[in-house]
Amino acid sequence: TALLATFGLSILIKNLAQFFWTPDFRQVQGAILGDKTLSIFNLNVSLPELIAACGSALITYLVYYLIFRTKTGRAIRAAALDRDTALLMGINIDRVYALTFGLGGACVGVAGALLMNFYYVFPSVGGLFGIIAFVTVALGGFGNITGAFYAGILIGVVETAGGVFISPVFKYTIVFAMYLVIISIRPKGLFGW
Repeated sequence: TALLATFGLSILIKNLAQFFWTPDFRQVQGAILGDKTLSIFNLNVSLPELIAACGSALITYLVYYLIFRTKTGRAIRAAALDRDTALLMGINIDRVYALTFGLGGACVGVAGALLMNFYYVFPSVGGLFGIIAFVTVALGGFGNITGAFYAGILIGVVETAGGVFISPVFKYTIVFAMYLVIISIRPKGLFGW
């Protein structure tokens, strides 16, 4: 039911955004960082993209810390593994589900704030990101945060290499083809058990 609620909420938010702001492509004007670049060893790196990468790494670490180093994280893992046993252990399952739903929404909000400096914003912008996120989690192994992190790096490298060496038009096709090949060989993902 949480998956259906998430899907329904995403449709509602997308349609509300289209109603209030139209479905036009928009870009943040006058962003704080703008088009600034940082030169490291003759390699020019876009400052907004570098900050987005560092912010993503920080959020990943904080989620990892929450899940594996806190009592709340233990409750989240218990509820994910076996709902009935977690209930018998006195864990408030509804609270855990609400917390994880809110945590997921907060992560998406932070990701949107980090990416809007160099991506166009439009109501259905999250569709492709959602599919890529699913592929990342599936490749890493469902429930494996470290695996999802490394799968994200692999997808980024494959997407960039495909865009450079083959064609930018086919970069997502290459990622999805890689996903199909790996999942057909290892159905539980690269790091799944």
